[in-house]
Amino acid sequence: MVGGVRPFLTGYLQPDAVVFLELNLENAGRDQLNGVDLADTGGWELFLSPGLFATYRNVALRKGVQIPDAENLNSCQPVSDYRFKFEIKYTF
Repeated sequence: MVGGVRPFLTGYLQPDAVVFLELNLENAGRDQLNGVDLADTGGWELFLSPGLFATYRNVALRKGVQIPDAENLNSCQPVSDYRFKFEIKYTF
């Protein structure tokens, strides 16, 4: 689920930015080895993810962070820490 806001309206050939907020859910089943479920695997994690999407002509920049909010992991597993993402895209 995602929502975004364009703080400044710009022309077609001008730099543009969108600030967004995502809600990400990761859900995984238990792993198996030789048909037997492994104990410390599977579960779900929920992340709150603010970010920025900026474009200028053929170049797009997307950056953000995933902040762990809730989890229900099976057995004894380490919980996730913050995750950062930085992406540059050039379109020909």
